[in-house]
Amino acid sequence: MNAFYTNANDLKNKISELQIVARTSGCKVLGITETMFSSDLYDAEISIPNFKLFRVDRLTGKGGGSCIYVHDSIQSHEIQINVPDCICVNLTFDSINITIFVIYRAPSLSLNKCKSMLDNLSVTINSLAPDTESVMMGDFNLPDVSWDLGTVKCSINSNNQKYVIQQLFLDFFAKHDLSWVIGDDVKTRRRQVLTDMQSATLDNVLTTDSNIFQEVKISPPLGKSDHVGIISKWTIANSEEYVTKEKRNWAKVDLDDIMNAAAPLLWTHEPESASVEELWSFIHQNAMEIAESVPVSKTMVSRSGAIKTRSVWDRPCLVKARKQKEKTWAMFENNP
Repeated sequence: MNAFYTNANDLKNKISELQIVARTSGCKVLGITETMFSSDLYDAEISIPNFKLFRVDRLTGKGGGSCIYVHDSIQSHEIQINVPDCICVNLTFDSINITIFVIYRAPSLSLNKCKSMLDNLSVTINSLAPDTESVMMGDFNLPDVSWDLGTVKCSINSNNQKYVIQQLFLDFFAKHDLSWVIGDDVKTRRRQVLTDMQSATLDNVLTTDSNIFQEVKISPPLGKSDHVGIISKWTIANSEEYVTKEKRNWAKVDLDDIMNAAAPLLWTHEPESASVEELWSFIHQNAMEIAESVPVSKTMVSRSGAIKTRSVWDRPCLVKARKQKEKTWAMFENNP
């Protein structure tokens, strides 16, 4: 199973591209920060077919917000958490439980608010069942952290609030046995300022069980966001994938075909004193023979009964555009 994470820097106008990413990369979990959704935006306006949406919107000011899209084939439910711009969802794979946190820490968040944020996260983590693993995906905004060394790049006795906050997060990760998968060599945010290319490792993916991830790779940003995407391949096998089912499509039936199929059938039943069950069996048998002339449609259905559908924007031209973007991005990565 694959999962995708990115800071979208306003997701509203990038839903179509996110849908393409989910389909072409096989991602069943999509974690997004800085969605910039507002309370007057309906779920239907930002939904993705075959995915459940869990979201938290910033109530005041601009920016912020996080969401998680989970594929219908995965059992999932939201866990309430008292942390701004953070959403928490539990996933069940047969007997395996994984809780996903998608977190956005605004760079302007004060020391006291950061402490409150981490305290509330700790309360949620400590309340999970002992056999539950945790995965955190987010934009933590820790530009001075050396992820290779697990330290903050500053004097050991520094009282600068900026560095103190970043050390608090490293202590929090260590306290809950969270290890990260992105190192210093991967710059997750890149932006051109005049002639200078600024880059930093602000986004990361962490887990309490490093064996969950088989592979992690970087993908192009959504739209014009200055944050890259992170695709992680999980070792979890989901037993509830879609299966193909055939169903008679009566909406496409041809009346002449029905009449021709019914004409040679016997429609009188002897004796007239037959029971209701016998008459029903007689009519049912004729109906099943007529049904053979009805066209068959194939539908992708999950074991939970969810029907797989396609969105109106899921079109070859958009898929081609995303693939071209990924190809161009790979060329840039090799020769920036």
